[in-house]
Amino acid sequence: MAGLGDVSASAGATPIGPGPVMKTGQPQGGFPVIFFHGMLDGCNTTSRIGLALEEAGLRLIAPIRPGFGTTAQDDGPPATAAVRFAEDVEQVLDRLRLDRVVLLGHMGGALHAFAAAARLKERALGIVNVAGAVPIVSISQFAAMSRRQRLLAYTARFVPEALPFVLRAGIRKLDLDGAHSFMTTIYERSPRDLAAILDAEVYQALSRGYRFTVAQGHRALETDGYQVVRDWSDIAEGSDTPVTLLHGQHDPVVSADSVSAFALRLGGRARVRMFNECGQLVFYTAPEAVCHALRAHVETGGHIKDRAVGVSE
Repeated sequence: MAGLGDVSASAGATPIGPGPVMKTGQPQGGFPVIFFHGMLDGCNTTSRIGLALEEAGLRLIAPIRPGFGTTAQDDGPPATAAVRFAEDVEQVLDRLRLDRVVLLGHMGGALHAFAAAARLKERALGIVNVAGAVPIVSISQFAAMSRRQRLLAYTARFVPEALPFVLRAGIRKLDLDGAHSFMTTIYERSPRDLAAILDAEVYQALSRGYRFTVAQGHRALETDGYQVVRDWSDIAEGSDTPVTLLHGQHDPVVSADSVSAFALRLGGRARVRMFNECGQLVFYTAPEAVCHALRAHVETGGHIKDRAVGVSE
């Protein structure tokens, strides 16, 4: 079965390249897709995701960023962490002898998919971002976030020196109250996501993702948090790689309007597909659509074909 299984603490992962720890899924002959995990979701998949990958002939390769799971910390400045990680990803591709790949960014991993595209150039046939972060070009974008994410966003943007204290408090709450309470707080304004986590596999994947993120404390969250709450448009504009943005209309963190506006700024290289009945958990509730979008980039070979700016489907 395709997919990554449980890498909640980098279990069974293989060190490849200068630092990132990664794990490849089956089938081994599938077209390689580089998966960029987000801040909290980790690299766990479900049987439904695995089946969709297998049917699409895709193979996931998931480099794990510094500080997540058991991967070594990155002591460099947070502002350039995505650029450093893109260099690591390039070396992973070199070691695996991969000439062409498609990039899949999930939630906060979207920024890293763009950074990798800028580094890999023509080796990246396309980017598919699912429930992806977008550059913060206006503070008004914070207003659409759920209560917990809004607190973290404001802290990371305006009082970054206080962020470690806020993050440690959140980790302590996770330890005391458990994953279910933590999850329902995140999705308190998103009934579609609350419905999605009733699926035991989805719930377990997210729960393991939380533990994967905080396995070494707050550092990984602090680095990611610094980056995603700023205007990283320069990273997004660092290549001309075709982009597909898959997003839930009712995402409680990144609004549909922000995603559509981002696609307009990217121009003709970008396409948006909005899922009218989804919140943030599109990867788990519509994996067939995700794999279809990935496969489309494989088939077009990195060329922009029939792309419309900011179109919803």
